[in-house]
Amino acid sequence: MLRSAALLAASFLALPALAGDPAPALKTRVGDKADRLKAGGGDDHTEAAVKAGLLWLARHQANDGSWRAEKFSAECVDAGCTGDGLPEFDTGETGLALLAFLGAGIGPNFAETWRDPATARDVKPGEIVKRGAEWLEKQQNQDGAFGPRNASKVMYNHAVATAAMCELYALTKDGAWKPSAEAGVDFLLAARNPAGAWRYSPMCGDNDTSVTSWCVHALHAALAGGLEVDEEGVKGALAWVKRVTDQDYGRVGYTAKGTGKVIIMGKNEDWEHHETLTAAGMLTRLYAGAKPGSRVLDNGAKLLVCDLPVKEDAAKVDSYYWYYGTEALWECHGPETKYWKAWNTTMKKAVVGSQQGGTDCDAGSWDPARDRWGCEGGRIFSTVMGVMTLEVYYRWPEGGHGEEGK
Repeated sequence: MLRSAALLAASFLALPALAGDPAPALKTRVGDKADRLKAGGGDDHTEAAVKAGLLWLARHQANDGSWRAEKFSAECVDAGCTGDGLPEFDTGETGLALLAFLGAGIGPNFAETWRDPATARDVKPGEIVKRGAEWLEKQQNQDGAFGPRNASKVMYNHAVATAAMCELYALTKDGAWKPSAEAGVDFLLAARNPAGAWRYSPMCGDNDTSVTSWCVHALHAALAGGLEVDEEGVKGALAWVKRVTDQDYGRVGYTAKGTGKVIIMGKNEDWEHHETLTAAGMLTRLYAGAKPGSRVLDNGAKLLVCDLPVKEDAAKVDSYYWYYGTEALWECHGPETKYWKAWNTTMKKAVVGSQQGGTDCDAGSWDPARDRWGCEGGRIFSTVMGVMTLEVYYRWPEGGHGEEGK
């Protein structure tokens, strides 16, 4: 961890107000950010880790504004960071990187300048976000879809990119970003399986909980920004999650109830299974209006705290699980419960403790070779997951969003 953690965090928390007036749900990211961090159990070390991660992302943004999953090391300042992802995810990874900056309350009008300790150069995070968003806009097709339609997992790219554009609009309320966000939402809803949810391709007939959760994230961000969303999309996602949830234990399946360990043969079968999909299903319910105290959510929370994040056992490192588990428990119960306190203590140790330190080019990143899904997403994915996990204290208001019930 960086030696000057307290100093970095202090400057990072003193964020200036944005030029626009963010949507109410995103005001947690500015203004009272320091109070929310403290109340939720974050600290100087978590904030220093967030800033170091964002500096690594800024350092590896391509000249055209994108983040490249496979060739990001072309931007390295020394021997090069390892850990390529799959090039078909460039659109989605650019969206993820933007979500990491937006989660910290940083939009295109962010006026602060940071000094990058790895390069000794000044970085303007607001310009990083602007360039990334402009590149993402250029990847949007006339039908509203983001990214190449021949990718094997089109909907991951599109859902994440749409979430980024919707959060960008919600944070800035700048009408220049609104058409892209709206078009992304329109395509997202049109791509849903009739009376169902989503999977890799538009209207492919199959559903899965992981892709669906990102689609619901995008719709949640759209609603937070005041955009119109057909409620049938949210209802379809909720119906899918209910369909694949074991009501007795709260466990959520992948493509069916009772789905077991999900692996990529030859890539990550040695890693242990976690309740990632249970957490994703819980978050989908909460975004759809579930009441945090419902029995099925409480059962899901119990499953999560029986599998706390640890970094010491390499077979258990799973940044995707850590992110979803953190978000689900925050939204489900908030910072005052035994579930959150147990999770937060170990999560901080695991996430902050596994970040690359020092001042080399990889400083601030997370190593994808030690991450269950790093084989697909690479170092950009692992780093974004680390940053977004540690932003939980102010990304969204805690405690759920309504009365969907059991």
